[in-house]
Amino acid sequence: MIKFSVVIPTYNRAELLLETLDSILSQTYPVNEIIVIDDGSSDDTQAQVAALNHPLIRYIKQDNTGQNIARHNGVLKANYTWVALCDSDDLWTPDHIARLADLIEFYPSCDFVFSNFSEFGNSSRYLDKFASAPIHWQTSSFYQTQDDFRLYDGELFYQLLDFTPIFPSTLAFKKEKYIAYNAISANLKGQNLGAEDFYTTLMFAAKGILASDSKITAKIRKHDENHSGSNLKNMEGEILIIEEIYRQLNQDGINNIQFAKIEPSIQWRLNALAYHYFQNKDKANFNRVYHRLPFNFKLFFKKYALKWMA
Repeated sequence: MIKFSVVIPTYNRAELLLETLDSILSQTYPVNEIIVIDDGSSDDTQAQVAALNHPLIRYIKQDNTGQNIARHNGVLKANYTWVALCDSDDLWTPDHIARLADLIEFYPSCDFVFSNFSEFGNSSRYLDKFASAPIHWQTSSFYQTQDDFRLYDGELFYQLLDFTPIFPSTLAFKKEKYIAYNAISANLKGQNLGAEDFYTTLMFAAKGILASDSKITAKIRKHDENHSGSNLKNMEGEILIIEEIYRQLNQDGINNIQFAKIEPSIQWRLNALAYHYFQNKDKANFNRVYHRLPFNFKLFFKKYALKWMA
């Protein structure tokens, strides 16, 4: 029987955390432990969790360091082979862990699995995240498929650079591989990039074996407090992450990743940022990203238009 630790980083979300815990404790395939990493909450999170008095729940409070570090610390404290992640405002359907366990048993060589998800809340956009994938993504990176289950080949790494249907609350991985792959960046550690989990996903895609379940088994809450709600912040963070991933993979001796196939994903993000900063008359940030782009007549004229703007 596959055993799962669940890691939940949280910060001042006591009421929503209780909903999340209820969805985890209601799984048809029971998890073996739930680690709540309280990242310095000032609300009554500790009291609310203590009131549950549940033997599976381990509550750990730490100084505020950011969600990424809190999640990482929780993974390191996990006692079981597989670690499933869940954010403190998201929900699982009752069969989420059961289907991940089936997926792992179906593809025993995999070390990272993820499911499809829907969104709910004030700023939700997707009822079916996988269905929003571009056509080329849906047809180009599968090694094997069986009903809803898919095993991916090495092309997935490049596909994830432009479309990422993976969210922390949908995934699970082997703890030993997380550590072996250095799946959190020492150089980016602690930075509030807005897309920190992107690094972990890309590192597993470059070094590991990934499989997915196209059935929706997670519900991602989207509201004004979501860190991932800022597209601009995410895009800036993703550029740093992609560059750091390439540097780290080279350092680790992974030489099959081609920069020529990575660079376009950096360029389109820089281009989008340049247009955004132009629209907002943000000269400093426009110039910062402009000088990283190949020469472009449209941006060249926008640069000089900005120069004369009040």
